[in-house]
Amino acid sequence: TRAVPLVVGGRSAGARVACRTALQVGADGVLLLAFPLLPPAARHDRTKRATASAARSAELGVPWSAGLPLVVAQGDRDVFGTAAQVADALPFTGADGVPLTRSSAALYRVAGADHSLAVGRAGPDPAPRLLEAARSALTPARAKAATADALVRDVSLPSTEMLVEDAEMRWSD
Repeated sequence: TRAVPLVVGGRSAGARVACRTALQVGADGVLLLAFPLLPPAARHDRTKRATASAARSAELGVPWSAGLPLVVAQGDRDVFGTAAQVADALPFTGADGVPLTRSSAALYRVAGADHSLAVGRAGPDPAPRLLEAARSALTPARAKAATADALVRDVSLPSTEMLVEDAEMRWSD
């Protein structure tokens, strides 16, 4: 088994890459920050918006339909797709036609956040919500990694708890 679960993720275009590569790298979970559901050119054109949204929704379904836990943290002011738009876009049927459950995916709405996950001066601090999303991605990934028949790599890595604590310290400064 793997000593530390592998959760792939990214923000914006990196989130799209994470969806497309999670299976190839043997990920145990996927964490997407500010998934760009609507490209800039499609935001004001209804036809382009529908086409782009459908294509990018399908990307969200790739790791999910393979049984990987999927966690999305999305701002409710994101011009590339609000948390509500991403919730509507999450597929509930996988690529193989098998119905998916909402329990295999989690969407964290980051109040007041834009595409960079920043909020205005009067807005709430997004760090606790983002850490909550990261932790929720790690929980099922830990279970999957513990039961997976994966190769153990001879690499000295910090524990997941240390990585989360380190992120908390950097975000609380």
